[in-house]
Amino acid sequence: MIPVNVFSGELGAGKTTIILKLIEQIPYTKTVWLKNEFGDVNIDSEIAKSKHILTKEVINGCLCCVLIGKLGDALLEIKKEFNPERIVIETAGTAHPYPIIKKISELDFCFLDSNIKVVDAKNFKRVKDVFLAKKQANFFDLIVVNKANLVEKSQLEKVIEDLNEVYYKVPKIISNDGFVPKDLVIDINISSSKKLNLESMDVSDFHNDIETFSFVFEHETFNQKALENFLIQLNKTKFFRIKGILNFGHSFKIVNFAYGDFKIQNIKNYEGKSKIIFMGDKILDQKNKIYNFLKECTNEKKKFA
Repeated sequence: MIPVNVFSGELGAGKTTIILKLIEQIPYTKTVWLKNEFGDVNIDSEIAKSKHILTKEVINGCLCCVLIGKLGDALLEIKKEFNPERIVIETAGTAHPYPIIKKISELDFCFLDSNIKVVDAKNFKRVKDVFLAKKQANFFDLIVVNKANLVEKSQLEKVIEDLNEVYYKVPKIISNDGFVPKDLVIDINISSSKKLNLESMDVSDFHNDIETFSFVFEHETFNQKALENFLIQLNKTKFFRIKGILNFGHSFKIVNFAYGDFKIQNIKNYEGKSKIIFMGDKILDQKNKIYNFLKECTNEKKKFA
């Protein structure tokens, strides 16, 4: 039986970073990362490939609802193609764990090892639907409060206080930079498969409607200063998450934006096209505008430079 670890949490909470650092801690274990994304551009699989991490992506929807039927197929494909010793699932956005856990429990070749919720301390929003959140709490084994080093002590204490009101029975740990000791996450085998006797749930309201759009650029090279100025100007209350791999002329780099904060970092061994995906609240009407801004950030046009 293959152990499966599930990570969920808001867009930009740091799930990807936590998973990458977790896999680095178990280098001699054949681990496959099953990545779920709302959009249609597979940025993270390219990052994983550059780190020689085995990856499979399920895109264009959320695993807890519209794509739940594909989860079993994806896990079976992973088993046949890779024969892994462990599978790590990263869900899209605020996917609810119940349908995912239930699907895993129905399979005869894997079992749920742990179910982890990741919270962004810097961009934490107080839980609005407490009743629903308390139901969700039944399925979590651990809550990771990530990016704790980016907030004042008083703010961090308030985040913990708010979480304790809702997830009071769930253990919580602090992470400064996406590092979680592997022994707190893997091989605990105490998890939520035993909690599936709860009543059936309607998953229609388990996450917000996230709109996405993406672009692929064939030959353009980007000016980094112009792109940075463009990202600074974006409305972070509308644009939650941006991920991309762009050609800056001398090299390709990863663009990682979450709620106004962003990093542009080198990526090794990438030879594909430039591509970028935008995720946010009611942003589709800005797609053409964003495309034009991106074109202005190329080395042919340096409007913001």
